[in-house]
Amino acid sequence: QRYWVVIVRGAILSAFVLLTWARAGRSFALLGFDSPVGPAGRVGLLIDVLIIAYYFAVLQVRKRSREQLDATRARLRRLQTYDMLPQTAVEFATYPVAATVGSVFEELLYRGYLIAVLAPPLGPSFAVLGSALLFGLGHLYQGTIGVVRTTVIGLAFGIGIALTHSLWWLMIAHASANLSGILLARRLRPASIDVVTG
Repeated sequence: QRYWVVIVRGAILSAFVLLTWARAGRSFALLGFDSPVGPAGRVGLLIDVLIIAYYFAVLQVRKRSREQLDATRARLRRLQTYDMLPQTAVEFATYPVAATVGSVFEELLYRGYLIAVLAPPLGPSFAVLGSALLFGLGHLYQGTIGVVRTTVIGLAFGIGIALTHSLWWLMIAHASANLSGILLARRLRPASIDVVTG
């Protein structure tokens, strides 16, 4: 159910943002939907390839000992993100959709809409900073460390949109990071099954 909440909420709010933007007669390029993708956006897409290769190499290819997996589990519990990983067969089937829809919505809202709306009155730098702070606060459920971590990520992604004016590669980067959770969960699955079946 938690994944379906993310899917439905993300789809509805994304549609609302896009329809509101269209009704205001604003260009979708201002949101970061450049078409065709410009040179800076293409550099961003190359960065996506590197990000995806990194997650695949670290989470899928590299072997980890039982001690390393236990340490990873403990770190994720400390960061309050372990319970967000899929643990049952149904969750493993639904997680990729939730991770993708949630990532697209967050990029649309925080890097597309908020920066576009905040930049005229505040300037680009304060718009990026404000968007990053709101992104961090949107992750309060992850605790203090999670808020700090997501604020820093939001700042990096905000700088990314400011430099490239393209949202496409940020959506892919965000979704790739979230989708890597399924690779990690597969590595941690023996413990996950113990948690589910008790």
